[in-house]
Amino acid sequence: MKNTLTLSLLVLIGLITSCTSTRKRSPVYSQEEARDSSVSAREISEEASATVPPPGYDAHDSTSLKPATATAVKILYGTDRKAISYGKDQVQYGNQPGNPGSVKYDVGFTIVSVPPNHKAGITETPSIWKLEFREDPNKHMIQRKIRVLTDSEFNSMLKLAASGKDAFIFVHGYNNSFKDAALRTAQLAVDIHLPITPIMFSWSSNGKTANYISDEDKVQLAVPAFKDFLKRISKEGKFKNIHLIAHSMGNRLISYALLQLENDTTNLKIDQVIMAAPDIYADLFKISYADAIVKKAKHVTVYSARNDWALLASKKIHGNLRLGEVGMPPPIYTFRNIDIIDAVAEKTDFLGHDRFARSKVILADMDSILKSGRNAADRKIPFRKIADYLYYHF
Repeated sequence: MKNTLTLSLLVLIGLITSCTSTRKRSPVYSQEEARDSSVSAREISEEASATVPPPGYDAHDSTSLKPATATAVKILYGTDRKAISYGKDQVQYGNQPGNPGSVKYDVGFTIVSVPPNHKAGITETPSIWKLEFREDPNKHMIQRKIRVLTDSEFNSMLKLAASGKDAFIFVHGYNNSFKDAALRTAQLAVDIHLPITPIMFSWSSNGKTANYISDEDKVQLAVPAFKDFLKRISKEGKFKNIHLIAHSMGNRLISYALLQLENDTTNLKIDQVIMAAPDIYADLFKISYADAIVKKAKHVTVYSARNDWALLASKKIHGNLRLGEVGMPPPIYTFRNIDIIDAVAEKTDFLGHDRFARSKVILADMDSILKSGRNAADRKIPFRKIADYLYYHF
């Protein structure tokens, strides 16, 4: 009965959030028309680098000069989703895995346009409350292109993309479509505003609030594909460092994968791991996953908040504390090379689950982490000392 009520709450939450945007269908073509296996070397070179915001554009500063036109952000991607329709440069991915539990997955790139007056922390999409029923490039983030590449084409693009610079891989949470993940990745790329290549991995979330339990199974099926994708990015790309940014249930995917890769000899080049609102059993993380993640990464930052409604619902379903709820003790969770920062004071939206991407304070902190690699103490994050524990908070 409790689980039924909790799922009902999740459905209600989903109705509130989903009615704020509209979706557009793409024209359907044959797979042969959509996927050309002979993409030229010139095309690969032209598409390799992610577009960075022009000089003078500061997404954190509302007084800064804005570009006159939309900014195009190119995102490299991997996904275990099954393609359900093919358009010319506009593939549509569904909510089922193409090859469940397999290392077979799609790779390619997608282009998202960000409006000239983009505001930090906002993923601008049409809202029925504003009587907006169509996407407007001057107002909204728009996914312009999705191109599937062959393995060799993708590897060539990796080799050409920002050699010697950093990249981040974003892994979304539950209740996200492929498009949701692309828009969020583009928003992070612009709002962090570093010369860094944005990459995303989209696992086959149902993209529906009511399918929470189903998504818990789907995220496990994506582990083999994500492990291979992570190793491919590190081996084929000439990136100096690779950073992982995971949200909600996406933290399970990176935790499962890094545990299985604990003794793998591949140099994954992982520098920073940012775990935003991780929907994972806190005690299980402490016992099973923390050491493996630390072994593969230079440092880990967890953003938590006990007033995250989505995590509260998850706790009701599972009957245990989620890592993303851990804040001021008790209970006390101490980890080597892992900082837990309580962001409960950061007010964002009704749910408080997306605050990592909505809060200007957290966005600025992520910018600092990826730029300097410093831990919470060196970044001078406020703290309270309780016994021998440093409790970081905003």
